[in-house]
Amino acid sequence: MVRCASIWVAGLPPTQAAGQTAKMTSAATIGILIDIVISVVLTLAAEGAGLFYLAARLAKYGKIILNAVTGFVKAVFNIIKGFMGYVSKYVAVAARGAVSATNQGVAQLRFDGKRNTTVRTSKRLDDAASQSRTHDGKSAAAAQDTCVNGCPVSMVTGEELLTLTDGQLDGLLPFEWTRLYRTSAVETDSRLGYGWSH
Repeated sequence: MVRCASIWVAGLPPTQAAGQTAKMTSAATIGILIDIVISVVLTLAAEGAGLFYLAARLAKYGKIILNAVTGFVKAVFNIIKGFMGYVSKYVAVAARGAVSATNQGVAQLRFDGKRNTTVRTSKRLDDAASQSRTHDGKSAAAAQDTCVNGCPVSMVTGEELLTLTDGQLDGLLPFEWTRLYRTSAVETDSRLGYGWSH
């Protein structure tokens, strides 16, 4: 029963797991306290009956706790056993066949200092964003610099303008990736239809 309860709690989201664990712990604590109060009342009412009742109840709780502790220790040993299996696999790979002479039937592994990785500096790359360009090679005007007078058409070039949000991060500091698409070249198809570019 304890194993089923622990598997059920492990499958819950962290906030619900904390609440359910607190409920189960408080229920067990209150159950023990009620048993102690009943045993005190039985001891006062009928001499010695409370001690037998308390001993029977503690034996029940002791069995549950013993099973839980035994299950925990077995789980820890299974984890350690699995880990040691991975360690033995790693040793076989890390040795790379560097086995020297055997000493009384035990192979001596030699781990030499062979370097498998190198550290070097690479040339620094500029990761700053660059202004988008038109098909003529000129810098495209930013959305806020384009004269539109409340209309989605540039008053200077006559291009239609479309601002789309490509991605968005919500949270305390929201962030949006937006792109301005324009109808600058009829022959270009950028998956928005012919004439749209960014």
